[in-house]
Amino acid sequence: MGIADIRRQNLVRVLNLLHREGLTTPEEQARFLGNIVPPSKLRLMVETESVIPEIFARAVEHRLRFARGWMDQENVPGRARQPLEEDRAPDSSD
Repeated sequence: MGIADIRRQNLVRVLNLLHREGLTTPEEQARFLGNIVPPSKLRLMVETESVIPEIFARAVEHRLRFARGWMDQENVPGRARQPLEEDRAPDSSD
């Protein structure tokens, strides 16, 4: 699986997580992610083979406090698990 597919799979996981948290529209999700991209681009990244740039991947990780590189890590094939608390980087304010 290439990096574009891995990032797309992880973006879907992130958007599913946001949906479960009550952010159900692309507009709400894009706003939560800091308007890194507009809602229409967010949809395209998921629904097409649109490139998911590294800067976007790093920004999503930063916003969610996931470890750097999390968006580039492949999931277990055939099983799209959701982001878990252990995916988050340790809080540096402790």
